[in-house]
Amino acid sequence: MKNTELEIAKVGYSCAINLWTLAVQEVWARFIAMVTGNSIIFIAITSINDDNSILKIILSIIGILMCIAWFVLTKRTVELADYYIISTREIEEKYFKKYFKTVTRGKKFTDGELVHFNNLNDPNKKQLSLITRKCHSRCIAYFIIFLFFLSYIFISVASLKLKICGFQF
Repeated sequence: MKNTELEIAKVGYSCAINLWTLAVQEVWARFIAMVTGNSIIFIAITSINDDNSILKIILSIIGILMCIAWFVLTKRTVELADYYIISTREIEEKYFKKYFKTVTRGKKFTDGELVHFNNLNDPNKKQLSLITRKCHSRCIAYFIIFLFFLSYIFISVASLKLKICGFQF
């Protein structure tokens, strides 16, 4: 491999890692902002004493729309982060395989494989636990979005006093 090709690979690898890190930070910054915004709406709704209030319905609709936007934006940014991880891994495997394997080994680790670290003074091995393998942070984030969404649906239905299956909410 030529020195210029190696230099270009180093820059590409560094950029891929930076984009990956930025995407992950964006997901969590947006998540915190949306939890805060939805909490404010939810508090506003629950502080309205009149169950028939049109304001409850309007705020619930705003909350539902926010949840839809939140889900779409989160899914998009998570998919971008996945793309950057794959790109970083690809560069690592092609150009730096004999030097380091951080991202390549990270894939094996998240898949639940036992990974070995070759520290001279502290040989070590790690494996991601079963529960953390099955409970991806993205799934938990989607679940929280879904809980807010369902809460707004329930409040809307309750405020409209619809009869469902013979019961009045």
